[in-house]
Amino acid sequence: MIALLIQEKDISEAILRGQKYDELARHDINPYQTETETLSRAMHHWVKNNLQLIGSLINMSARAVSDQETKQILKENVARVLSIASVHDIMTTTAHCTCHALCKKLCAGIESLIPSEQAIVFTVSGDDFPLESEQVTAIAIVINELLTNAIKHAFTGCDSGRINIDVQSGNAFYVMSVEDNGVGIPDGKACNKGFGLEIVTSLVHEKLKGEFRIRSGSDGTTAMFDIRK
Repeated sequence: MIALLIQEKDISEAILRGQKYDELARHDINPYQTETETLSRAMHHWVKNNLQLIGSLINMSARAVSDQETKQILKENVARVLSIASVHDIMTTTAHCTCHALCKKLCAGIESLIPSEQAIVFTVSGDDFPLESEQVTAIAIVINELLTNAIKHAFTGCDSGRINIDVQSGNAFYVMSVEDNGVGIPDGKACNKGFGLEIVTSLVHEKLKGEFRIRSGSDGTTAMFDIRK
């Protein structure tokens, strides 16, 4: 009797699966591709949730410490984790992550680092392009670090400011720039020092096969990096 019930259940599942594949075929959809995409999106959703959980745990640690420098370091690490989570969040809804979509997501996610007394506006401009899966996480971390750096240093003594992420397509490279209209880097101060910028330089060279550079003046600072096509 039990064997018969199991056999009937298997037959019912096979019939339902066949009906599903027939329906997909009528709409010219490859059922195996659809299942693969569904599994891929489920995986990205699972990874995103776990990264957000890690970010929450680090954030709890930040709230528990009284030393402001330690608190800031922990908050920056939260932003790093969430920048990677942003990639997986986008991939839960689409098969391809575009540069503009990622940049807008990162800008929205980093607003928690802005001091309450400042009003900073983020914009994204220039060319858009689909990101390669092996590059997208590195690009997310690099952009996050440059945004964090601008928020920390560009608007000292300012009530407001603007940060723009610009993308330009060249022959062999895409060039991405994070531009602010802040106070600029003081004379004599190294513009490429610090743990965050060490991360940027390493990822740009090793993962994106490009170069990283900074220029600064009285009208603000621009950090640029290349992404090999």
